[in-house]
Amino acid sequence: MTELRTMGAEFRQELRDLREEMRQEFRALRDEMDRRFDHVERRFTWLVGMMVTGFLAVIGTVAGGLWGLLQTIRTI
Repeated sequence: MTELRTMGAEFRQELRDLREEMRQEFRALRDEMDRRFDHVERRFTWLVGMMVTGFLAVIGTVAGGLWGLLQTIRTI
């Protein structure tokens, strides 16, 4: 009976150790995922900024072309 109690106590300790090890692994995984998502978020922000800038440049070019066309038509 004493041996069974000893084995049970050892088993419980191994489970506690395993649980703590898993917690540490999950924390490390969560930290790594946070770093990667921050990196992706920064790139996404840059991409959206470049797209908006390009869109505004195209609109400005089209508006400038139409303004020039209107000025040419007025002089005719």
